[in-house]
Amino acid sequence: MQQPEFDTFLDKVLVGGRERRKIVIAAYDPAWPRRFELERARIEVALGDVALRIEHIGSTSVPGLAAKPIVDVLVVVADVYDSGAFEPALVAAGYELRVREPEHRMFRTPERDVHVHVWDRRDPEVDRYLVFRDRLRSSPEDRDRYEQLKRTLSKRDWHDMNHYAEAKTSLVEEILARDGAPRSGSGGRVRPVRLGDLTAIAALLGELGYPTTADQVEPRLESVLGRDAGILVYELEREAVGLVTYQLVHLVYRPRPNCRVTALVVREDRRRRGIAQTLLEAVESLAREHGCSRLEVTTRPGRDDAVGLYLASGFAERPLRLVKHLDR
Repeated sequence: MQQPEFDTFLDKVLVGGRERRKIVIAAYDPAWPRRFELERARIEVALGDVALRIEHIGSTSVPGLAAKPIVDVLVVVADVYDSGAFEPALVAAGYELRVREPEHRMFRTPERDVHVHVWDRRDPEVDRYLVFRDRLRSSPEDRDRYEQLKRTLSKRDWHDMNHYAEAKTSLVEEILARDGAPRSGSGGRVRPVRLGDLTAIAALLGELGYPTTADQVEPRLESVLGRDAGILVYELEREAVGLVTYQLVHLVYRPRPNCRVTALVVREDRRRRGIAQTLLEAVESLAREHGCSRLEVTTRPGRDDAVGLYLASGFAERPLRLVKHLDR
């Protein structure tokens, strides 16, 4: 991501704006794991069963690795879009919200020496964090290369600490690739939507016949996402090339909800590669997790290609739904 684009993204997700801070790399300190245990206990008391997993991640979790003296904590929750389940509790426990993305929240201590990252249990980033940590713990060669890169980058003047982190991406991806972790930048994967996807989402909606811009998408994103609705994207080569939107529908005459696919599109130059099928399978998996009784989809008349995809995916044709447009 180019710096102007990255700065625009940071301005959208950082609470309090960008911060110019000197990057200090300190020798490994055995006190870092002990500090993590204190924070783990603090988070467990605050969140209880909401925290499905609490892990020490980042460089301070790797014995022998020099690092910024900031302890990173990974907290996994069942539904990151339900921020009410964890945000007030973490704030009450003394943490301050620093990053607000649809799929990720980061809180920190007022002293800025602990970062708490909250991710959804279905997000591939959870595995990537843990695989990278474990690789550095087990590989002296990768650990040394990573430390040398950090020391080199720390000598530069950064507009924000996130620019420093972004500069490490290539080496991080190289290390992850050797362990088969989902790779941002080459292998395709399904993940929740992010604010950085706004331009791609606007283009994909345009292919569906709904011309819009990234600026128009952004204010509607937060209102669309929630416990009963969501957007998944298919990422390939660090781009969102497909998306599916879904909604859980609760009906008074059914004891279990239905899951309705409300939009499905793949970028024209990436079609016929199984991406749409993969997105449908991801929604079906979510629907089963939510105890849904059925998965529904509607498509416009004459879309034989779409109907063929859905029939091949196990859907059965039903009579067309009647729609009355209220904005005409």
